[in-house]
Amino acid sequence: MLAFTDPGLQNSTGAVDDVAMAGKQRRHFFRVETDIAASGAVLDGPGASTLFEARVLNVSAGGAWLELPVPLEDGQLLRLALRSEDPLLDLHARARVVHQNDGHAGVEFVDIDARSRAIVTRFVFAQAQRLGVKPEYAPPGSVRAA
Repeated sequence: MLAFTDPGLQNSTGAVDDVAMAGKQRRHFFRVETDIAASGAVLDGPGASTLFEARVLNVSAGGAWLELPVPLEDGQLLRLALRSEDPLLDLHARARVVHQNDGHAGVEFVDIDARSRAIVTRFVFAQAQRLGVKPEYAPPGSVRAA
């Protein structure tokens, strides 16, 4: 599992301190900036069946940050297709909106199989290498500060 550890969030035993976590973001996968195309459909709630085009501003094996022209609500389920030629990516996945604001939405991939997660993980590492970003490894349960 890839993440960045913030020592300020750990207690004296090295475990993540839940009090220090208040207001912090938990991430379990390394996230990389990108600017790739996505298309999708809203599967439930307001705007169900709405088709849309979006830009993926960052992505990890666990989810993505999207810029999109349709309003969404937290908890809505989407069908997404993410595509890139360089580095290569062709991912089709369901995602749930975990937060949204001002034309942007953070989504978490749901029910993603191991093959699809491997596809996006390869893309993330290729993109990191292309950008000159070196991912840091951390043990499971580590966090990345917001």
